[in-house]
Amino acid sequence: MITESERLILREVEQGDAPFMLELVNDPDWIRFIGDRKVHDLESAGEFIRTRFEKPYREKGIGLWLMVEKATGMSIGICGLVDRPGLDDIDLGYALLPQYRGQGFASEAAKVCLQYGYERLGLSRIVAITAPQNTSSCGMLEHLGFVYESRMILPGEQEELLLYAKV
Repeated sequence: MITESERLILREVEQGDAPFMLELVNDPDWIRFIGDRKVHDLESAGEFIRTRFEKPYREKGIGLWLMVEKATGMSIGICGLVDRPGLDDIDLGYALLPQYRGQGFASEAAKVCLQYGYERLGLSRIVAITAPQNTSSCGMLEHLGFVYESRMILPGEQEELLLYAKV
């Protein structure tokens, strides 16, 4: 376990989470707002976990963590801190399965991730990026105290994103 909140445990994503990851990255909103990661079977989900989750854990000591609902033990999403190429600061990232949205889980997970970043990692500034059309994500970031800074495009990408920061 990395950290926890009242309703959630956040832990590292593992190979056994491949079925969950397959479902999450193929959610239409994931594809619309984050992008198609070409994860279409359990094998590619396992490779996605190796490269996008396990590698950053080993190399950076941070990453996106699995959100597990304490009451049910169900995996409901991911949330964590990412050292993303093209950003000068650590990035807060999150995504939830559709049935768990609108219940405060993303905000709850984000708050403990921010606390982890400021208190345990000694960060003084954390950023977040989101697609301009993802109005619910923009609203949540503002609710968490993030302030819009600029529009930007990550290296190797074409989609324009909104950059928010929290000091």
